[in-house]
Amino acid sequence: MRHAVENQWQELFCSSKRSLANAAYEDAIAKCSLALEELTLKTVATLDVRAAAFGHNAKYVQGLRDAYEIIERAPNMSIGYLRIGELHAMQGKQRLAIEILEQGLRTVPESDPGHAQLSTQLQQSLEQLNCRIDLIVQLPFDILPKIMSYLPMHSRVLCTSVSKSWRARIYQCSSVWRSITIDNGDNDDARTYNSLAAVSDQVRELSLKGFDRDVPQEFIRSLKAGSFTHLQSLTFRRSRISSANTLLAGLAQVSGTLRSLALISALDEVVPLDSVLSICSNLISFKYSGMYIKINKPSSLPPTTRIASLDLESTNVIRATQLELLLRCCPDVQNLYVYRCESSAIRLIDQYSTTLQTLKFNSYRIMVDATSVSQDIAMTTGLRSVHVCRVDAVTAINLAPLLSKSRETLEDLVLNMDDDVEPVQLWDPIATFTLPQLQKLQCEIRPAMQHTIAALINQSPSLQEITFEYSEQINGNIFNAMANLTHLQRIAINSVTRADDAALAQLFQKHGSLGQRSSLRVFETDDFPLMTDEALWYLADIVTLESIRLDGFKIITADGMERFVGKLQPESALQTLKLYNMEAVPDTAIQGLCKLEHLRNVELIRLKSITDQSVADLVSTSLSLQSLWIYNCALVTKYMIKQAANILERKRLI
Repeated sequence: MRHAVENQWQELFCSSKRSLANAAYEDAIAKCSLALEELTLKTVATLDVRAAAFGHNAKYVQGLRDAYEIIERAPNMSIGYLRIGELHAMQGKQRLAIEILEQGLRTVPESDPGHAQLSTQLQQSLEQLNCRIDLIVQLPFDILPKIMSYLPMHSRVLCTSVSKSWRARIYQCSSVWRSITIDNGDNDDARTYNSLAAVSDQVRELSLKGFDRDVPQEFIRSLKAGSFTHLQSLTFRRSRISSANTLLAGLAQVSGTLRSLALISALDEVVPLDSVLSICSNLISFKYSGMYIKINKPSSLPPTTRIASLDLESTNVIRATQLELLLRCCPDVQNLYVYRCESSAIRLIDQYSTTLQTLKFNSYRIMVDATSVSQDIAMTTGLRSVHVCRVDAVTAINLAPLLSKSRETLEDLVLNMDDDVEPVQLWDPIATFTLPQLQKLQCEIRPAMQHTIAALINQSPSLQEITFEYSEQINGNIFNAMANLTHLQRIAINSVTRADDAALAQLFQKHGSLGQRSSLRVFETDDFPLMTDEALWYLADIVTLESIRLDGFKIITADGMERFVGKLQPESALQTLKLYNMEAVPDTAIQGLCKLEHLRNVELIRLKSITDQSVADLVSTSLSLQSLWIYNCALVTKYMIKQAANILERKRLI
């Protein structure tokens, strides 16, 4: 029985209470039953409205939860089945819609007003199912891989579980599975690993990371079984190798195709490198990082290999004799990275590596995964890049002949000195020859080595970039040598305790006097506390500067900073200005930036004196500003930062 009167269930409920009080129990039971029926109808109607709203808001899980509750409360009514069918159809899941609608037709009596609608909606779902086009199956093979490449690997694997036709089609796209990385710490990558066997013959690059409880035996078995028929690149990173012999047996099966191998921070058993190189005879790139270098039988090393890129890193010191054995069998190595090696090994590199192009010696870097490399080795002569750290006098005297041989080709040089550089006279050979092609120089200088670095700069007329870092002092001889460079584009001074401020000011003054003929484009500091107002003012006169970063100035005054901004020419080339960790930056300095015609990017970090007013003036007045990053400026509110971002966004849209 349905009641048209509003709140009928409340009237029935109140009437049943009166009947109960008057001991009319049968009448109370009848009225309570009618009230519950009325309340159920209202609850079902409310749930249906909410389920529909969830569906139109693309919250299908919540909508289906409400719709199934309708069926639980009113299993003989059509409303729940209709709503579930509609929600499935909205998601394109026509088969699920058909199943629930057929269930509704079997359950709902024909007297229900919605019974006919169940039949109509079922017919519509059947027609939709028959008209569906399976895009994955229909797409040509030259388009499908491009679409799949936009998905992360675990999503590609998820697509293969949609249907058998999708799985077969996607598995046939070899480029989709060409490069696979599996990180044991990522739950999504578990799906990728489970599908690895199905696509093993298509994998070209494979990286396994974080298997600290053993590399999975299923993978090792697949490797030994020869399933990876086209594998060109293999990386083990932070993975436990319980048996070196088992791994070597697997590598033997892919040795014909494997071009690049990386064993990075491998755990447990140390793999003997002589066995690896003798088995993997076609390697062009080899990277190893472990507790120590292990060579069981030097005689088992191949007489020669094709390795062009060799990376070696050890927790324990790499002996010069060990490196010599490896260099002998890698005569064509072009890129060499060695970390924690005896300094005397430099002379061995000079002796055996005649085709070397890049050398990083005791200079730490994060090893990247192995990648597929070309089988064709581009032969070059002479070093292009040399990075040497912890340079002591012995290293310097061994390094000099290597640099001298490459003086016509060397373009990039990093010299980070050891704390003990004595005896100083052993460094003299480094500065006795010119480096006409040297463009980049980075130094960590000790006080006793000022004259050597100054001489090196004088001998390198093509220098474009100079970086000083973690140094106690930079004296005037170095800045005077830099003043003679006609191609200098970038100066970076990072974590330097003291510097000859007068000589630095003269360097800036010279570039400022050149006007548009100055080559200087970038000046950067990081933790350089003792720069003075005078030097800063001369810096402002250099109209060719495109980027300036000032960080950690301790003795710059507010007047000095205001005058620095005042001296900047409106038409100067300055596009990026970064001000970090300074107390003496007043609002007037920030407001003065509005005049710069080419200023695009400003970063203000840990400036204690600027306020909302200067930020508001800058973003509202500057015609060229495109981005402003403010962090930890105590007197600038979050509200102003948000407003500034909104103003700049509106300007970009105009």
